[in-house]
Amino acid sequence: EEEIIGVLGYVNYKDTKEVEELYNKIFQMEREISSYRNRLKSEVSPKYSLESIIGESDAIKNSKNLLKKSSSSDSTVLLLGESGTGKNLLAEIANSLSKRNDKELVVVNMADIPENLVDSELFGTVVGAFTGSVNRRGYFSEANHGTLFLDEIADLPLSVQSKLLRVLETGKFRRIGSSREETVDVRFMCASNQNLKQLVFEGRFRKDLYYRIADIVIEIPPLRDRMDDIKMLVDYFLDKNISITDEAVRKLSEYLWPGNVREFVKCIKRATVLGD
Repeated sequence: EEEIIGVLGYVNYKDTKEVEELYNKIFQMEREISSYRNRLKSEVSPKYSLESIIGESDAIKNSKNLLKKSSSSDSTVLLLGESGTGKNLLAEIANSLSKRNDKELVVVNMADIPENLVDSELFGTVVGAFTGSVNRRGYFSEANHGTLFLDEIADLPLSVQSKLLRVLETGKFRRIGSSREETVDVRFMCASNQNLKQLVFEGRFRKDLYYRIADIVIEIPPLRDRMDDIKMLVDYFLDKNISITDEAVRKLSEYLWPGNVREFVKCIKRATVLGD
């Protein structure tokens, strides 16, 4: 009598290609939706200004001053700060103060893009570059004549860093699969919550790229370093119909806020809903 002792199976190579093509299509759809949201936001959202940065401590005043001084030039701005300190807000303000404020601000979070797709997302593709590729623009083309904000720049793969450096220096790039150079006029802003100098020392970030993106460096202080601003932040974010005791403000000022302003805002909103 025969007995089954095991099963041998295989995956058809064509099947994996179909899955890869489907993944690329889904990722492209998500990217187009994100781009549409960014354009819609820029059209309907109020323009940010320096007054949008709440606080009068020396630390935050210094950040505001650097932001104001950098607004008149196309110099690359590097925003450094812990998660939750408001780097995206400062990028929005820098754009609204610049001479390109009537152009598109394209926001790209490098941490959200799979490493194998960074090239195609930044530079774009042509038909035939790889299985499932189509003719489409990358983020550089989308930001032409406007501003490209690369958030979490430390997550940019080393293999792409040299290509980014070339675009920064020459304004030229090639779409993936193309032999033709394209030229763009883009102002760059970058942000990181990591110590880029340490990453340079460790060989995980190119030194020449670091100095190229750091024309103007604006360090955004963590909330624990500007506790004098707590009362102003409370007054700004707390519902005007709700009062707060001096004791509550004191307790808020004693906490170190590891999540910075993002955590503070969520705390105030939660207290507004649940507090008696």
